[in-house]
Amino acid sequence: MPISSFPQELLDRILDYCHPDKKTLERCSRVCKAWSPASRNRLFCSLTTRYRYFSTWLPMLESEAFSAELRLSVKHLELDVKEDLHDFAFAIPKLSYHLAPRSLRISMDNQTEDEDTFDWEFHEKHLRVRQDQTLLLGCFPTIVSLDLSITCDTFLEVIELVTSFPLLEELNVRGEWKQESEVMPPFDSDKPLLLPKNIRSLSLLPGEPFFLEWLIQHRPLLTPSSLDLWVDYNMPAHGQLIRQAGSSLTHLKIISGALLSEDITLAENVNLRSLHLRVWDNAVGILLRLLSQIPGRSTAVEDLEFQAWEAGSDDGTCVGLWEELDQLLTGPRFDKLRNVTVRVLKTHSAAVRERPPRLNLLRLLWLRDQSGRLLN
Repeated sequence: MPISSFPQELLDRILDYCHPDKKTLERCSRVCKAWSPASRNRLFCSLTTRYRYFSTWLPMLESEAFSAELRLSVKHLELDVKEDLHDFAFAIPKLSYHLAPRSLRISMDNQTEDEDTFDWEFHEKHLRVRQDQTLLLGCFPTIVSLDLSITCDTFLEVIELVTSFPLLEELNVRGEWKQESEVMPPFDSDKPLLLPKNIRSLSLLPGEPFFLEWLIQHRPLLTPSSLDLWVDYNMPAHGQLIRQAGSSLTHLKIISGALLSEDITLAENVNLRSLHLRVWDNAVGILLRLLSQIPGRSTAVEDLEFQAWEAGSDDGTCVGLWEELDQLLTGPRFDKLRNVTVRVLKTHSAAVRERPPRLNLLRLLWLRDQSGRLLN
């Protein structure tokens, strides 16, 4: 059979295996005319550029060689716009006009300078005011997933930006704002700052107090199915956001450098299927408390992951907590459990493997080191 006569389904399967390898996809696009469109669609599905490369990308997007089909094939766009405001202001509207990505990852500095900055080109000092965030408003209306890393003046700028995407379903925010404001944006104004109703995934790393408070006061209530929280401070807002998600919540990830307060509970999350817990101390005890709060005779939990750096300790309390956890997870309430992953130090792996004998017997326990390498 000539290679150009391969069934399209078979060709798609072959190219899917080559997806991470850009050089292989380039070669596949030159095999024959039949292979070219499918190869180029995968080759250009993700576009990553920084401020200094805008001048290179724009002429190519506007050229006849870059067809409308290829423009539509760009599903993910990644921008680093921390510098060079002029190129950024010029390029973003053009990128938005030519592309219709579904996923956007952007890293930006939208902070007003506190001091005069010396401009080496013109040999003068001037106050530089950034307006990156306003330049993005109204652009990329097709975005479904937004990953935003931003440094700005107030959290109101973040809210104005994230609410400007009408189709947004997944939101990941890593923010730092220098000036705190106690003024909440009104939800009942003529132009309220509201997230779309179909938000199904929220990731807040770290969870800033004012942004959390805005999410809780949001109307209609936000009930995501996936929630990732970085709990730097034991604020009631974290627990309230988890309870507010209620039965809609199926995946929960909590990262904390401190002990979790009693405000964080799982008493309302009856359909929780996946729980990832990353705390530095007493992870087993905290996990026991949270899992015991899930209502029902049989839970929906299928996947657990937690860190246990202190697991090599021979302390009697630690050993007792492991025995209690082992008994709970192999009991009838967690009959749907399929996977328990424990992050441990390599030197502690042998000791941890013996702590939950029932989980080991059922082959549910997996040990990984800090880098994610499997230890058993």
